[in-house]
Amino acid sequence: GDVLSQVLEYGKPLKLSRAPCQIISLLEEAVSFVHDDLTVKNIQIVPEYHTPLPLFRCDKAKMKSALISLFRCAEEVIQTGGAIHLAATAHRTGLLITLECQREETRSQNASLQRQNEAWVSFPIAGQIVEDHGGKISVASGPAQATTIVIHLPIKTTRPSRGRRRN
Repeated sequence: GDVLSQVLEYGKPLKLSRAPCQIISLLEEAVSFVHDDLTVKNIQIVPEYHTPLPLFRCDKAKMKSALISLFRCAEEVIQTGGAIHLAATAHRTGLLITLECQREETRSQNASLQRQNEAWVSFPIAGQIVEDHGGKISVASGPAQATTIVIHLPIKTTRPSRGRRRN
């Protein structure tokens, strides 16, 4: 139901209800949503937050949905047994969030990729949500390395006052 409604909405400009948000609490909400499914598959989430992290303006519900979709993609990369190293850091241009997917055992690359392709149907939707927030998303992977999902979210600085203040 939820994925189908997201697919039907894909490509349409999103109506965002932005409000100040703390990325760590949003990440923790998304983690708690997928935690039981990951635990059953023996996948641990290893958080590493470089605090303090600035607030950013986002549509909390849509961004949480995107993060949950990305955790689901990471889950499919690992399949069974492994860890998602979750990092959040602040840079001068914004927030950087990484999900590094490490498997406990080596699997055939081709068999693994076939199964992943089926699970990544929600990735473009998550990407659209990130892009509609002014961010970028990328995935890096190689035969002998972990798959890493990287999200960059811009931090908008407050605008200077247009008028003069009178005391």
